[in-house]
Amino acid sequence: MENISWFNSSAQVDAALVWVAVVGAIVEVVVAVVAVINVHREFEKAFKDKLEKYIEIFACIAAVFFMAEAILGWRSSVLLGKSLEKLKTANLELYRQIMPRRLTGDQRAAFSKQLSGSPWVIGVVSEIMDGESSDFADDIDAALRDANWQTLRIRNCLLPWNGVFVAELAGPQLYAAQQMDATKRLMAALVGINVTNEERTIAESNRQTITPFFNSNALYLIIAHKPTITFDEKPLK
Repeated sequence: MENISWFNSSAQVDAALVWVAVVGAIVEVVVAVVAVINVHREFEKAFKDKLEKYIEIFACIAAVFFMAEAILGWRSSVLLGKSLEKLKTANLELYRQIMPRRLTGDQRAAFSKQLSGSPWVIGVVSEIMDGESSDFADDIDAALRDANWQTLRIRNCLLPWNGVFVAELAGPQLYAAQQMDATKRLMAALVGINVTNEERTIAESNRQTITPFFNSNALYLIIAHKPTITFDEKPLK
């Protein structure tokens, strides 16, 4: 049934269920009326035999409609379950977007474990006058230090960004290969604890958006403002 589009819409299944139920009820009424007439009226044997045959035929048709009702009722319940699951997922995503970003104990442990093999030096940056950004950056900074990374905690970023970024200042880097490896490992570790992030190059014009200024040959983890809440306006099917 998954390949039959007509059965993949709750509205269509419900409409079909109503139609089947109405027609089935009409057939049942016809069978009952004819059966009553057959019992209480005297007819010639040939006509009576024919009437009984029609009663049997319509009774079979009624049984088919009963079966169709059962199948459509089952399909309706399956689609309802899927809709409820989608609604639950959407509610969880909305809850995640509304709540402040923080690391749980399990996330901190998993993050530190993944990065503990090859420590690096990094600046952990949060936005100025943004407590949510600062708290989340503190969590990640602590997890990095657990992994023996050397961190510089910076709390006065003025970049108008939203999200989490692994970044470096534009221009040649003295330790480019090692820094690229650290970037990849850090981004993968963040993804591993469900923290969406992206790599970004800091333009020279933004060098002075933190104090101390962004520096060449340095890696930064920028915990920018929390992304704005997004809503999926597609109807649940």
